Formats: sequence, structure tokens, C-alpha cells
Amino acid sequence: MERQTLREKVVEAIKAFIVENDLKPGNRLPTEHELAERLSVGRSSVREALKSLEMIGVVESRPKIGCIVKSVDMSLLSEHISFGVQVRRATMGELLEAREFLEANIIPLMVQKADPVMFEEMAEGLKMMEDVVAGKGDRREADEKFHMALFKGAHNSVLQSFNEVIEGFFVRIRKEFASRVPGNQQWLDDHRAIYEALKKRDAVLAQALMRAHLNRYADYGVISRS
Repeated sequence: MERQTLREKVVEAIKAFIVENDLKPGNRLPTEHELAERLSVGRSSVREALKSLEMIGVVESRPKIGCIVKSVDMSLLSEHISFGVQVRRATMGELLEAREFLEANIIPLMVQKADPVMFEEMAEGLKMMEDVVAGKGDRREADEKFHMALFKGAHNSVLQSFNEVIEGFFVRIRKEFASRVPGNQQWLDDHRAIYEALKKRDAVLAQALMRAHLNRYADYGVISRS
């Protein structure tokens, strides 16, 4: 138990070192010996901590170079968190509540910061949805394209990274919705209305439309609000 606790402390200390020294992806960490001296721990503890960080994609060990900082793969983090949510048996209703909270509340920020590029990406998502209604294309890809543009439009790297983490949770909802909802026209109409409200910079209307759209999951029995 003491070894586990020490390893966790060293892991946190190394992460703090990376942040405090503004190390970027590709930058090399000090050697195991140097880290052990800095942290006043044994090299074996540093080695275990680096292995843990490598497993979650924070660092990478390279022959003849040492450990370098990696660009964090948010999909790996999403997998870990998603598994934890499944173990805790989060309900579909809880997942939908989380999605509604995030997407509805990011709209005012997005309206404030939105630029033409964001609207172009949302329009591309709508075009993909039109293709789905016409019997071609992938519904999930079209849906993700539209909703990811919302977070990009907010121009907040923290929120965008967080969205990348939780995006995997919504796969379950999309699969259930696609299997139970007859046709795609209402789905397209909902997104087109949200897009038009955003283009007019009407945050209040866009929020109401987003909530109404997400509430359709309950209307079609995909989730229960009880």
C-alpha cells in the first residue's frame, strides 16, 4: 500500500514538473536519476511513475533519448472515464442530462465568440444530415460533426478538450436513438432550426431549441426522465 501511495505521489509530482516548466510535446524530461534527486525518492519509484504516465499517454520512452512529453490523446482518457461510468452503471437519463447541461450552456459563449469557420463546419454537418435523410451517409458522423462545431466555436481549449473526453459517452445514446426513431427528417429539422437561431445570434432561442431536440430522446422512449 505504501509503494502504491508513493507511486501516485511521484506521478503527480512529475505531472506538476511538466506543467510548471512549460514542457511541450516532444520536450525531454530529466533522466530517472535527475528526477529521483529532485523529488527525493528512489529511482525505482520514478521508473514506476514514468511507466504509469506512459500507459495513459502523457510521456513516451524513446531509446537513446529518454522520456519525452507526448501530446495527450483525449480518446484514451475518454476510454478510461467511459469505462468508469459504465462500471458505476450510469443511466441513459444521466448521460442525457450531462449532454444537455453542456451543450445548452455553451451556446451563449459560442454566440459571443463564433466565427465564419464554425458556421461553415455546422453547415457541413447539416449537409451530411441531408445526405442521411436521402438514404446515404452516416448519421452518427453527421451528428458529431454538427455538435463538435459548437464546442470549437466557443474557442475555449478547456471546454473543447472536455467535450472530446465525454463525446464517447454519447455514442450509446445515438445508437439507441437511431434504432428507435422512425425516419430522420425531424432530426434534420431540429438541427437546421438550431443552426438558424445561432446564425441570428439568438442564444435564448438556440438554447430552447437544443433542449427541445435533446428531450426527443425521452419522447421516443430512448431514455426515461423519471
